[in-house]
Amino acid sequence: MKKSSQVIGLPLIGVREGTELGNASDFIIDAAEKKVRYIVFQGSQGYFGYSALPVSKVKGIGNDYIVTSTITNSEKLFQSKDTKDMGDNGFFILDANVVSCGGDALGSVADFAFDEKTGDIVMIFLENGIEISGDKIASLSRELVFVDEIGADEAAAEEESIAAEEPAEEETADEAAVEPEVQAEEVNQPSAVEREQHDFLIGRTVVTDVLDDDGAILVAQGTEITEEVFAKANAAGKLLDLTLSVE
Repeated sequence: MKKSSQVIGLPLIGVREGTELGNASDFIIDAAEKKVRYIVFQGSQGYFGYSALPVSKVKGIGNDYIVTSTITNSEKLFQSKDTKDMGDNGFFILDANVVSCGGDALGSVADFAFDEKTGDIVMIFLENGIEISGDKIASLSRELVFVDEIGADEAAAEEESIAAEEPAEEETADEAAVEPEVQAEEVNQPSAVEREQHDFLIGRTVVTDVLDDDGAILVAQGTEITEEVFAKANAAGKLLDLTLSVE
């Protein structure tokens, strides 16, 4: 079992080549299976330097490297149907908001642990110290993780237990007033891949129509990509299509 925090930043190395290919920067979760499907690596070529390695192709994850038999096991994010579909529809769990099926907001995901052989999510760790077993994940939807069998009372008990183990700190009225704003800034942060996509696309011109899932034109040829256009494509899950349609 590995935590995402133990994996982020590790370089990928291929046994056959003996060379490295970028550093782990994110994970693509299969929302239906609730497991890590790909580890995303960032190379030196901006957005087009991103590649994805299937967890099934990982030989081992150590303290210093992620090892695969050959670096050709990894693929550019936009160069195969599977990685394209995963990029469009996969789930980026870090910083996602967690909500109980009873309607209680529990916090956001700061870290998670997964089985490096199967990709199964074993545990998620919230920024407020709450730990939730992976088998309690009910569904993954957009930027939300829905979980079973944990509500406000259980979450409060967990927080009280954590607080009892930590030394008490005094908080001034001013600090208490600022805290909600800080928390608001921390949730819903874009993934590393989305930030690179944003920086690459803004200001470019679309050279072929980008269609939605129903075949209607989502972004027309000749459109300059603005923040509004980027947000529209992102909401429709068509950022990779947009990327492949620019100059």
